[in-house]
Amino acid sequence: MPDGPFKRPHPYIWRLFFCISIIYLLGLIYLLFQDVDTARQLMTIYDPALGKPLEEQTYAENCSIYTPNNPHGSFANFMEKMDVFVPSHFFGWYVKVSLL
Repeated sequence: MPDGPFKRPHPYIWRLFFCISIIYLLGLIYLLFQDVDTARQLMTIYDPALGKPLEEQTYAENCSIYTPNNPHGSFANFMEKMDVFVPSHFFGWYVKVSLL
């Protein structure tokens, strides 16, 4: 395998990353040629929670941020809609802007 353009910290480390990426790519290609049920069954090896259906989340039902009469808090509706995707999108946008 070639060393590539990277010399630091050591070419062997970059060879290791290259080998891991090739193995990952081969695993994705293998997964691509499976039918849907088999691929889902294979993915439950890594995370057993993947085999269970997700609960339905409505994002456009009630758009009010501040709800003073809610018994769970004034910002309960806002915090209910906040999942892992909202901060990750903002972080991705920040990184993209900083690259410009």
